Amino acid sequence: MKTLQVFTAIALLSGCTVVRIGREPLMDAPPEPAGEIRFMALRGEHPDRLADGYSLTVMKNLSIVGTYDSSSTEPTTIEKLPPGRYDISISGRAISTQSTQIRVRPGQATVVRLMVRNARQLAALGDAALTAGKVLLYSVGYAVYGIVWVCLHVCDGDDDDDEEECSVSSHGKAGHRSPHPGTVSTYRKKK
Repeated sequence: MKTLQVFTAIALLSGCTVVRIGREPLMDAPPEPAGEIRFMALRGEHPDRLADGYSLTVMKNLSIVGTYDSSSTEPTTIEKLPPGRYDISISGRAISTQSTQIRVRPGQATVVRLMVRNARQLAALGDAALTAGKVLLYSVGYAVYGIVWVCLHVCDGDDDDDEEECSVSSHGKAGHRSPHPGTVSTYRKKK
């Protein structure tokens, strides 16, 4: 301690500016008021027609804060959230998972609305279209397979006639074609 006093006296006598740094305990800063998220799955655009069966997952800094289900009677409220940015994802029946980022402000409610108008009907139509597409694809596949199978058996059934070749025209009909009368292939030359 005497060294500091001697150093201060020498600094003052030499014309230097002395800065004194002290440490004091900080008073606790008043906490920022918490915010909240209100989640509503709406059937249509009317806030009085809520739907259940959807879930909201809330994440902060890659950690899951919680997963909350929608209610058909009242908005789902997630309270006492520290202010800041949150990642949310919404999933449920007849919708693909939707993700976004929201900001929770101190002392305010951030409202997340999911419009699920006709989601069930669209899902049913999507399933019907998928089934119809599969039926059509399998039908065409079996028809092509049948045509190829018939053509191969028609060509293979013609083994006893060496001078004729089997060909399939662009119309899918099997036909016979004779070699050009003036040519003789190398494997059929007569000695």
